[in-house]
Amino acid sequence: QVTGLALDGDAQLVAGTGRLIEPRHSGRISSARTASIQQDGTFTIRHVPTGNYILQILGDGPGRTGLFASTEVSVGETPVRVTLKASHGTSVEGRLASEGADQLTTLNSFRVTPTPLDDRARSEPRVVVLSTTEFFVTGLFGPTTFSLRGSSTDDWYLKSFTINGTDITD
Repeated sequence: QVTGLALDGDAQLVAGTGRLIEPRHSGRISSARTASIQQDGTFTIRHVPTGNYILQILGDGPGRTGLFASTEVSVGETPVRVTLKASHGTSVEGRLASEGADQLTTLNSFRVTPTPLDDRARSEPRVVVLSTTEFFVTGLFGPTTFSLRGSSTDDWYLKSFTINGTDITD
């Protein structure tokens, strides 16, 4: 079995779910094993077969909702005990810039899409479009890639992708 304590900083989460999943690269497809987080922040997932898993916590702390944490666990003959500190994750804000004649129409056709790269990442980051050129992504955990999707015409290309002034275009 896997038992644990889910925290929001130093306080216990007061509600939520613990979810144990097999990593995608394991080659097996199985349903997640889940357990409710109790008001004292504890949870227990019973009858877990031997193997490697990703433990994800999604819950609510005192006055805060939508908290998340994940870790890798290896289950053997002895029970596993973990403590996870959940958070809201990180956020990314960005701006699209266009060169050319009809910049506003071009920018309206694009969307930035975050995609988790593995099971340690939260599967539902939130994208907020602030304006035609600005966006904000919250709830990011773990390795994530971003896609720029848009117009299917051949008259545009990605010129650069910069973070803090450094071009990271790949």
